[in-house]
Amino acid sequence: MNSEKPLVSIITVNYNQASLTCELLQSLHKLTYKNTEIIVVDNASNIEDPSVIEHQFSRVKLIRSPINMGFAGATNLGISIARGCYLFLIENNAEVPEDFLEPLVTFLKENPEAGMVSPKIKYAKQTDSIAFAGYTPMHKIKVINHIIGFQTKDNGQHNTIIETPYGHKGAMVVPSEIVKQVGLIPDIYFLNFEEFDWAERIKEAGFKVFYYPNSQVYHKEPLVKETQTPLMVYYENRNQILFTRRNYKGMQKVIALFYLYHINVPKQFFKHLFRGQFQKSLAIIKSVWWNLLNFNIYAKCTL
Repeated sequence: MNSEKPLVSIITVNYNQASLTCELLQSLHKLTYKNTEIIVVDNASNIEDPSVIEHQFSRVKLIRSPINMGFAGATNLGISIARGCYLFLIENNAEVPEDFLEPLVTFLKENPEAGMVSPKIKYAKQTDSIAFAGYTPMHKIKVINHIIGFQTKDNGQHNTIIETPYGHKGAMVVPSEIVKQVGLIPDIYFLNFEEFDWAERIKEAGFKVFYYPNSQVYHKEPLVKETQTPLMVYYENRNQILFTRRNYKGMQKVIALFYLYHINVPKQFFKHLFRGQFQKSLAIIKSVWWNLLNFNIYAKCTL
């Protein structure tokens, strides 16, 4: 292993977005940090052929999952074959500057206590606006948190390296040695909260999570979020309860679960019901029912 330029495994997930993934790969192709391997996990795309990815980028390792495993399961599939000293996880709707990786690697080498690091994330179509500059802590009762700097103009106000509760799954680096200690991303979540839970495991093992603004990536997501689908509503509510069950303790856990079940769930249910969004109301019921049926499940990843 080259100790000066350790191997970095770059892992992204594709699902029916081969052209978008290829745009990310094109920007990765220009990296000035050359000791990398790039792994793309196709998450059982069903309306397009992902083979265009390996045809255009021969260096890329394309893994085809036979089923849709969600973000966590698909990323874990990539991690399982990764050889790098560091694992850089990035969503396929991103672009990267050619020199973004060197500062992250240097920071990780100089700070062995860092178990997860995310760069500053900005919007590709509005490059002076911030999409991520760290997270606030999870609320002790409501079990929600907020992105620091979200949709604010970047005037350098978030250019300080800070310890943050969680990394952003849109772009984060985790040393492979730490994955060996704490395990893979908990894939029971499928969608939403999985990176928060993983960060909790990493912190429990004695490591820290950092926001590192000296490196930046750009996401192509819109400034105005798309309307949530019933599936997204289901997983957001299901996993909020699941995260509380797995990570809260004692009386704090009792109070938070009481709030979620007796205040938040009815509030969300009737909000969608009064708007005529019956599938979303049903999704709320299903999310609670799943947690009741799986009350004793605290599963870790299955890979």
